Amino acid sequence: FLKSLTWLDLSYNSLDGEIPSALANLTQLERLDLTKNKFQGSIPPELLFLKSLTRLYLSNNSLDGEIPPALTNLTQLKTLGLSSNKFQSSIPPELLFLKSLTWLDLSYNSLDGEIPSALANLTQLERLDLTKNKFQGSIPPELLFLKSLTRLYLSNNSLDGEIPPALTNLTQLKTLGLSSNKFQSSIPPELLFLKSLTWLDLSYNLLDGEIPPA
Repeated sequence: FLKSLTWLDLSYNSLDGEIPSALANLTQLERLDLTKNKFQGSIPPELLFLKSLTRLYLSNNSLDGEIPPALTNLTQLKTLGLSSNKFQSSIPPELLFLKSLTWLDLSYNSLDGEIPSALANLTQLERLDLTKNKFQGSIPPELLFLKSLTRLYLSNNSLDGEIPPALTNLTQLKTLGLSSNKFQSSIPPELLFLKSLTWLDLSYNLLDGEIPPA
């Protein structure tokens, strides 16, 4: 009945059961944080009608099933944290119409397929974390036009091919994690033009050749 509530933070507790669909009654809600609880089941569809939501954090629970395509209803969403759950299947293409998204964390799930090239639609994205899933294939070249990216984490997947030299397009990049994949060939010297980079992890791949001189 708290119709005027704009911020609800129940994170870091031991709440369990399913996420109640009645949360949809909080029509003014802008931020919902249920991180680090014991919630199970799927994301209730009713939750996806909270049109004012700008930040949604559901990480570190036991949520499962597919990531619901209807997340695209949350047109004001800037931050979406779904990490450390049991989500399966591929990233729904509808998710890639959330034009205001600046922070997307889908790490530590069981998502598979290829990384969708349509992620390039998220032109405001500053942080993308797909660590520890089951993604295959190469890094889509379209991803390398996300000019606002400062943090890109793709470690612990089954990505292969060469590390794309066009990563140099990401001029704002500070953190790049590509470890524990199947990348081959040499380290592209173009990476040395990422002047803002402070953290680079290429460990546990199949890279060869010489380490490029600084």
